[in-house]
Amino acid sequence: MLTLENVTHTIPGHPSPLLEQVSLEVPAGHFMAIVGPSGCGKTTLLKIIAGLLLETSGRILWRGHDYSDEGGIAPQELGYVPQFSIAHDPLMVEECVENAVRLRTRLSGEQLYLAADEAIAAAGLEALREQRAGVLSGGQKRRLSLAMELVSHPALLLCDEVTSGLDPRSGDEIVRLLHSLSRKDHRIVVNVTHSLNGLELYDSVLVLTGGRVAYHGAPGTLAHYFSVPGVEDIYPRLELRQPSEWHESWQKRRGGPGRQGGGG
Repeated sequence: MLTLENVTHTIPGHPSPLLEQVSLEVPAGHFMAIVGPSGCGKTTLLKIIAGLLLETSGRILWRGHDYSDEGGIAPQELGYVPQFSIAHDPLMVEECVENAVRLRTRLSGEQLYLAADEAIAAAGLEALREQRAGVLSGGQKRRLSLAMELVSHPALLLCDEVTSGLDPRSGDEIVRLLHSLSRKDHRIVVNVTHSLNGLELYDSVLVLTGGRVAYHGAPGTLAHYFSVPGVEDIYPRLELRQPSEWHESWQKRRGGPGRQGGGG
């Protein structure tokens, strides 16, 4: 279980918080999308969950333990996939993944190669293992980035705009891959995306606006909640009210700040 309690992030000199009072619960084996207009705090929130940024106030709990306390999340339990590939272009796919095993685990010898093989298979790259990273397509590079994080079997996999810039088919394939990864080993997968296409594949959708939570629940009730014909109309709808108003409405709907769970 991943739990956020009133997480706020401010920058000195900035007129308003980048994130304000974000509270939610994400159970094991859950696939969650973080969506919202540009600049709403999606990547900031993901980086705070990843430990790359610190919350100004509030708490993040992993399986009931504070992140910063003993018993919090271990480095190998967390995988973070950035928008852009970090693979070294001259290396073959299998070399990139083997290097990731060396960096992220203590495995060596045959166990190292077996771990690399498993991650390559999980990312659907078996047929491309001897291809150089630099010649891969955009979708294949995203798969390689995933494979490089999967080597440590993370229980929490965080993905930042991994479908950005891909054609619709490649983007859909990546989302379906992430969905399947969430079903393996009770893994939590969180995907930041600007796109509102394919949300039915997620267990829950977190909608941010101006750093505030406007909705967190099942994708099937999104359009109804925002009183729009379809999900593609949500972003224009968000512009009609202040972020604080959307946040207050959602708090009332959920019964208070402590009940923003991953359900519908």
